[in-house]
Amino acid sequence: MKRISLAIAAITAVVVALLTAPAASAAGVTATFTKVSDWGSGFEGKVTVTNSTTSPLSTWSVALDLPSGYTVTSTWDANHSSSGQTHTFTPPSWTGPLAPGATTSFGFNGSPGNFAGVASCRLNGGSCSGGGGGTVPGAPTGLSGTASASSVSLTWSGTSGATSYNVYRNGTKVGSPAGTSYTDSGLAANTSYSYQVSASNSAGEGAKSTSISV
Repeated sequence: MKRISLAIAAITAVVVALLTAPAASAAGVTATFTKVSDWGSGFEGKVTVTNSTTSPLSTWSVALDLPSGYTVTSTWDANHSSSGQTHTFTPPSWTGPLAPGATTSFGFNGSPGNFAGVASCRLNGGSCSGGGGGTVPGAPTGLSGTASASSVSLTWSGTSGATSYNVYRNGTKVGSPAGTSYTDSGLAANTSYSYQVSASNSAGEGAKSTSISV
């Protein structure tokens, strides 16, 4: 009887392990913020993105809401855009998909100091603690531009799954149209500008298109 009880206990332990293993591996994609240093007048932050899924992650978008009065002053290993207190970070153009089980990180400096932490964190539109909130759209194609004396009219091909687009001039976001065209006005005549476009949906912002010079 004792041997039977021990056998049943062993089988139960194996079943429990098999049932809980998928839950542990289902963490999905996560992002973790760490304050590296703080010198009173400013601070350094680091965000680590981890792909705990079994598939490569084509791209990612991390949105951090900073407390009122705080801002990001410089960034490395990520593209950065901001709207109010929301700062969005996406992979640089030279990075590839994030392999299963792999991590990547980026950093930034902010001000002022005595930073208590981010107000909220979103990864691909979902929780930074896992899941990722779906799939971001791919990079738009067919970007072209026509210049006038003080503006540039841009058009591009629509991207599947996109609900809006982001227009970048010389690396800085200048517009977020819902459609596949945008006119960038108030420009200097006889000046060359570089443009890229990305697509967004509820999961976040996708990769940028190939750049053009107008």
